[in-house]
Amino acid sequence: MIMNKPIIFFNHFHNGDLFNSKAFVSDIMEQMPLQFFYAHGKSEKILKDLDVQQLKLEQIFPLAPNDHTYRMISADNVLLVNTWIGSYFEPDGECTLRFSYNMYKKIYEALNTLYGTNLQLKHDMTEYFPSVDFSSFDLEKTNNFLSSVGPGKKVLYSNGPALSDQCIYNGDMKEVIERIADEHSNICFIATHKFDTDRKNIHFTQDIIGSDDCDLNEISYISNHCELIVGRSSGPFSFSCTKYNMMNSVYKTFLCFGDKITDCFQYGMDTKAKFVFEKFSTLESLYDTIKKEIND
Repeated sequence: MIMNKPIIFFNHFHNGDLFNSKAFVSDIMEQMPLQFFYAHGKSEKILKDLDVQQLKLEQIFPLAPNDHTYRMISADNVLLVNTWIGSYFEPDGECTLRFSYNMYKKIYEALNTLYGTNLQLKHDMTEYFPSVDFSSFDLEKTNNFLSSVGPGKKVLYSNGPALSDQCIYNGDMKEVIERIADEHSNICFIATHKFDTDRKNIHFTQDIIGSDDCDLNEISYISNHCELIVGRSSGPFSFSCTKYNMMNSVYKTFLCFGDKITDCFQYGMDTKAKFVFEKFSTLESLYDTIKKEIND
C-alpha cells in the first residue's frame, strides 16, 4: 500500500475529455482524504468549479513519460492517473458514459488495492453525467442576453469543428442554420462558431458571453435554456450534456450527428431528455432532421 501519496489526474486531450471526467474525479476526491492535482493542456477555466489544484502537462513530464497511453504511473512521491478514455479502449471502445463507468471501475479497484481504501461507484450511472457550478462563472452578460430575447424557443448549434474525427463533415453548418432561421423567424438560434450572416434571429456565443478566455462552461449555461441542442460530439456539445439537462427536462432534445453513435456520451443511457443520432450523409438530410425536431 502507498497510503497517503497525492494523486495527479492527467489528460493529454481535449476539453470534452476533461469535462466528461469531472463527476468521476470529484467522486474519488470526496471518498479519499488526499491531496489532488489535475494536469492538462487546456484553460484552467474548464475545471474552475472543481476543487483541485491544476497543473500544466509539462509539469508532470519529469515524473512520467510524455505519453498519453499510460493508465497509471507510480512515481516516488505521487501517483498519476490517466483520465483519457482512449487509454482504456479495447477493440470495441466507446466514448460513452457507460464505457467511462466501466473504465473508472478499473481505476477504483486499482486505487483500492494501492491505498487500502473502499472506493465505491454509485449504482446509478446517470449520477456521473458532469455538472457545472455556475456560481463560479461570470454570467451577467449571458443573463442580460437571455432576458433580452425572452422565454421563446431557443436552439443551440455546436457548429465548431470536431477535433477527434467524429464526423466526415467538419464545416460550420452556415447554409443549414440560415435556411432554418429564415423559415422560423420566431425562434432564437444560437451558434458556438461564428460566421458572417445578416439574419437577426441568429446569435453567437462569442458575442453573448463576451469572454476572451474559454467560454465552454458559459455555453453549458446557455444550453440549460435551449429546447434543442444540435452538433457533433465536440467540446461545446459535450458541455451541454450535463446531468441537469439529461435528467431534468422532458422538453429538451439532443441531436447528435457524425460517423458513430458510440461517440455520443449519452448513448445507451435512460434520460428524460430525448436523444437523436444521425449518421451524417448530406447537409440536406441533416437539414430535414433538424427541421423535424424543431417542428416536433
